[in-house]
Formats: sequence, structure tokens, C-alpha cells
Amino acid sequence: MYRLLIVDDEPFIVKGLTYLCEHTSRLDLEVEQAYSAVSALDKLERMPADIVLTDIRMPGLSGLELQKAIRQRWPRTKVIFLTGYDDFAYIQEATRDGSADYILKTEGNAAVLAALRRTIVLLEEEFNASRLLAQAEERMARTLPLLQRQFLLDLLYGQDIVEAPRSRSHFAELKFELDETAPCLLVLCRIDESAALDRGMKARFGYALEQLAHELIASFAHMAAIEYEPFRNAWFIQDTAWGGSVTGGNPMQSFNLIKHALEQVQNRSRGLLGLRISLAVAGDWVCWREIPGKFEDLKLLLGSGLGCGEETLLVEHEPRTGKGLAERSKDAAVRTVTKKAELMRASLEQRDRRAFEELLEDLTSSIFEENSPAGTLDKITVYYQIVSLYFPYIRQVENALDSARGRFIDLGRLTRYDSHSSWKDAAAYIRQMADCIFESLENGRNEQQHEVIDKVNLYIEQNLSGDLSLTQISDKVGHNPSYLSRLYKQVTGQGLSEAITAARLAKAKQLLEETTDKIHEIAAAVGFISPPYFYRFFKTATHLTPQEYREITNK
Repeated sequence: MYRLLIVDDEPFIVKGLTYLCEHTSRLDLEVEQAYSAVSALDKLERMPADIVLTDIRMPGLSGLELQKAIRQRWPRTKVIFLTGYDDFAYIQEATRDGSADYILKTEGNAAVLAALRRTIVLLEEEFNASRLLAQAEERMARTLPLLQRQFLLDLLYGQDIVEAPRSRSHFAELKFELDETAPCLLVLCRIDESAALDRGMKARFGYALEQLAHELIASFAHMAAIEYEPFRNAWFIQDTAWGGSVTGGNPMQSFNLIKHALEQVQNRSRGLLGLRISLAVAGDWVCWREIPGKFEDLKLLLGSGLGCGEETLLVEHEPRTGKGLAERSKDAAVRTVTKKAELMRASLEQRDRRAFEELLEDLTSSIFEENSPAGTLDKITVYYQIVSLYFPYIRQVENALDSARGRFIDLGRLTRYDSHSSWKDAAAYIRQMADCIFESLENGRNEQQHEVIDKVNLYIEQNLSGDLSLTQISDKVGHNPSYLSRLYKQVTGQGLSEAITAARLAKAKQLLEETTDKIHEIAAAVGFISPPYFYRFFKTATHLTPQEYREITNK
């Protein structure tokens, strides 16, 4: 139901129109009356109306002045003018101020009702549109983090090139603080202790780390963050205003402020969160179109960190200095090596020993040969690229390594390239370390697999009289049924159903030998509801009936 306010200084017109509206079917209007524009405004203050049907010429405030006041205070209220004057100037002014309709009193009741119906349709359309917009805004608010994440990922991987003017609306729609017209400094962050974090912890730590970075740079820079790989984040940083900011738009000063803030992020991350992180910082500010290339450069830089590969802060090169041709050629060679190191990291994460060893052999045979054209610094860089891959896994398998291959565990030697007598010696050592790590990981996996098998066997032994379906067992040990079936067969050499059959037969023999329980009681104890079926099962397996077996074994 819509609320209608009828305004006219002639009471008989107001009463007649009220009667007309209240007694017209399918109009569904709640009607109020006013005999002046001032009275109408007073009623609207107390109870806004959806439609105002008003005369134009009235003493005091005119209908046109009433309309202007309504538009300022209740913009969604629709105004219909009803007048005895067919004056073009009135019509023009009313239309210009947004009236819903204009009717001459001489047109009669049918015209009034038609105008009201048109206005009701207009209100319903606007209501539906407003509702849809409100729903869209609500949905946008819920999905905004996902939309922001996808947009930033597209930027990193070159799927979305930022160009004005489209980018202006896109940045605004996604509510970024970043300016699409200003250069950006890209920083990559790696959580070094990823092996110790489960999925839930990772999400919490990642959010806390992002908040910490925001707080430390908020006074002079804007920032947006995205996780592009597990435990690896990209931070987009901009000076708050390249003109008039705390740095005055000075690129070098901005860079130094941000670098100092990133050092604080590392320190506080360790102190407050107990989390060690490594950072790779672009050496210069770039436009958005250059972000994908800079992203690839920083990924390689982060993977090539010198030292132990933990809590490093690597800067690409000094801002705005550029590089000469010789340096760029050298970078190309390092890029190739670092790309292989990235592939080695992926192979290690996937426990693909063959792929890892092939890549390692390729790198060590080409770089570490005595007659290699690579300089000493290049060899050192590649050495630590490979060594940095080992450390997350050494922490996981250190005890096993110490007991199994203690002669190879010398972290001091591993982290000091100058502890090796030659590059050939260094290559042999890191190959030995790779063998240790893969063997220990394999041993650890075998131990985990045997733990699962032990759980399965224990459950079978304790539940011979109950449900021993594959689904039930997999639920109890926490593995997918098909995976559990394959694993059991792989580790034990027999299928799970065969193992259950063997366990039931062994238990039945034990009960027949050691107890005086009745045959049907033994059948129920090992999971056979039907004694005849137990008889057939036992005779098929032993070529004896249960009673014959008891008599023979108890002699």
C-alpha cells in the first residue's frame, strides 16, 4: 500500500478526490488530506508520503514551491500536479523540477486515476531497482575480498593491464587506496617457517602479518596485499601522495622509508608473532603495466637469497640507477639458473626425487665444473640458491638424519661455501644432502604409512563382531576409502578384505582352541550373524568344520 497526500486550498476538491481514490478498486492507497502547502509540509514531516497530488496555484506557498521543498527533503516522493490552468510555463517548470505527471482539472476523474496508476508503476519499478542495487551492493561487499584478490593476481600475472580511464573506475569499484596513475613499489614476502604451519594457522598468521605491515607503513604509504602462492605474498606499496606527502614525492626518500619499515616488519614479526619472514624488494618504482615483469624478477630474487635462506631482506638494485648491458647479460644467465632452482623447489615440495636429481645434476655439472666460465660470485650465488631449498626440510627430518646419516650432517659446512676445498667438492656435498633429505622424507612417509596400517589392523582386531566395511574403517582412521584400500595393498601386499578374512579366521581358531564357547557364539564374535554361513566360511578355509577343528586341536 502506498501513501497519497492530496493538497488543495478548495476543501470540496480534496474531499472529492479522497472519495474517488478510496473507492476505486485495485488502487490500494492510504489517503491523507491537506488544505495548503504549509499544512502539507507539516504532515510530510510527521509521515512522509509516496505520492503528493497537489494544486499549483494556492495562497502562500504554491504547488511549485511545495514540489521544490519535497525534492530537497524527500527525493523519492512523486508529485502529480492538478490545476485548472493550461499554462505552458507552469507545465515546463513542473516538468523541469521532476514532477511525475501534470493533469488539468477539466480532464476529469479518469485522467486522475490513470496518472495515479502510472505513478504507482513508477514507484514499484524504482523500488525493485533500488532493491536490486542494494542486493548488488551487499553481494559486492561480501565478495569484495575475492574480487580484490583476483584483480591483484591478474595484475601480477599480466592478465589485466591497468590503463586509464577504465582502471580508474576499477580501482574505485574495488575500493583500493592505491592510485592507478602513480608508480608502485612491489615487495614479495615469504614465511620461512611454512613447514610448521597448518592451513588454519597459515591463514591467521598471513592476516596478522599483513596487518602488521599496514600499521608500520600507513603513515607515509598505502598498501594492498595478496597471497600468490602458499606462504608467499605480494605487497603493492605506494607513497601516499607523490606531491605533498611526508617524502615530498622523492622516490629515494620514499624507498628508504619503506625499506626501514620492512626491516621493522621482519623484527616485529619474529618478536610478536614468532614468525620468521624473508622479503624481496623491487629496486625501483614502476607503473602498473610493468608489474608482471617485476614480479618475475622478484620471485627469482627471493629464490636466490644468500645465506641460510631465512629472514633475508633482498633489494633488487638501487632505485633509479638502471643497469648496463653487461649487468643485464649477466642477469639473463642468473635468471636461467634461478628458474631451475625454482623448479627444484617445486620438485622437493612434491617429493619428486627423480626430477629434483635431474635438475640438480644439470646445475652442478654446468656451474660447478672447474673450467666453467661462471665467476666465483656466480658460483656462490647458485650454491646458496640450492642450499636455501634444503633448510625447511632439514628442520623436519633433522633427528632422522642425525641417526641415519650423521656423517653428512654438518650445518656449519653446509652454510659456508668456503668450507669446501673445490667447487666439485661443494657439488658432491649438496648432492649428498639431497640424498639424505629424500631418504629421510621417504622413511618418514613409510613410518606414517605403517602407522595408518597399524591403526587399521588394531581397529579390525577390536571390532571383528562389528561393521568392518571399507567406509567405516576409513572414517575411523581418517583417510579416503579408495586411498586407504590402495595403501593397505601397497604396504602389506594383501587386500583389506583379505586381511579382515584372515583376522576373523585367526580369532575363530583362537576361540575354538582356548574356550568352550558354543559355535554360534564364536560365529557372532567374529562377525557372522548366520552360523551356517560361518560353518561354510570355516570349512572352506581349513577343510574342517569348526567342531572338527576344536576336537583335533584339543586332543
